[in-house]
Amino acid sequence: DVHGVREVCTVCGVEVKKMKSHVAIFHTPFEQAKHKCELCRKCFDSSSSLKNHNMNMHLKLRPYKCRYGCEFAYNDTSNRNSHEKKKHGQLFTSRDNKEMVEMKE
Repeated sequence: DVHGVREVCTVCGVEVKKMKSHVAIFHTPFEQAKHKCELCRKCFDSSSSLKNHNMNMHLKLRPYKCRYGCEFAYNDTSNRNSHEKKKHGQLFTSRDNKEMVEMKE
């Protein structure tokens, strides 16, 4: 695999790239998990993953608005960036912001 070595999980037999994350998420008992969602009892391998899960699944937040000013907003920057590339032809830059400010003046 060109994107990294895969390991086979000895618990469930699934091939994974990040064994430590896989075990933390899928095979750690809830009570022992370091990062866990008390609302749905899912476990995560990092505090940022737990925060993203809570924002997306429970709060339904879409804080990442399209920087070109259209009505779309997303739950993470990668989805927003993909939208900007597809719908506006390129990723928004500080140069684009300067041009938009000058057009309003």
